[in-house]
Amino acid sequence: METKVNFTQQEEIEFIRGLYTKCNEDLDKVFMLHKENKDKLLQELALILLLYKINNNVMNLSYSEKSEIKEKFEKLIVKFTGRQVKLTDSVITSILILTVKNTFKFYGYKYTLEEVKDIVNRKYKGKFYNERIIRNENKVAAYLNDKVQRFINGNIDVNTIKDNIEKTYKQNKDNVITLAETELSRSENLAFLLFAKSIGIVEIIRNEVLDSRTCDECESIHNEVFNIEDAPDEIHPCCRGFNTILYSDRVED
Repeated sequence: METKVNFTQQEEIEFIRGLYTKCNEDLDKVFMLHKENKDKLLQELALILLLYKINNNVMNLSYSEKSEIKEKFEKLIVKFTGRQVKLTDSVITSILILTVKNTFKFYGYKYTLEEVKDIVNRKYKGKFYNERIIRNENKVAAYLNDKVQRFINGNIDVNTIKDNIEKTYKQNKDNVITLAETELSRSENLAFLLFAKSIGIVEIIRNEVLDSRTCDECESIHNEVFNIEDAPDEIHPCCRGFNTILYSDRVED
């Protein structure tokens, strides 16, 4: 089947690459909030070191002092977690809506808002992206609370707790990027497949060489042809593979 398209293979690759570039630019707002919250936690730690007794960088507190500090940090972490969940959800939702709309526009598909909402709000491996955001942030909060508790009890020293906080926020950044790119890949793929089916495509080809981030496993299925009903989705989301129309079937302007 010959399918007339108004884009070249390179233009399509640049379009897909641009989706991820825009995604990571938009996520900067989330990471600015992460940095703000991380810095505030570290400032509170520094204040504790000024106000309370320490021996060899380890806290030496009374029961009442421990309770007071623990309560203060728990409230801070709850506040920070709520803000991070809200902003991350808002930013990723915007990314997905824009991804679906731009994918439809690139391929020339006349979409409805209901089709956009349907794709954005679908589950991935049994969970909505909103649920994953909440789960990830709650895990971070639980980890931070545990480390703060251990610091207050004198089980770890000040350098260790500072290192724990820095590493936790770095890991959380990685988690947000992975989640956002996974959902972007899912949304782009579903939008493409809806377009492809609408013009009668029955076979697609897998592209797994967007850039050097592709792993050997994903690269092994590059240029492999699939029935559209068996089209792969995000094998490894960070490798950023995508499905496309067989180039041999195209008639390019």
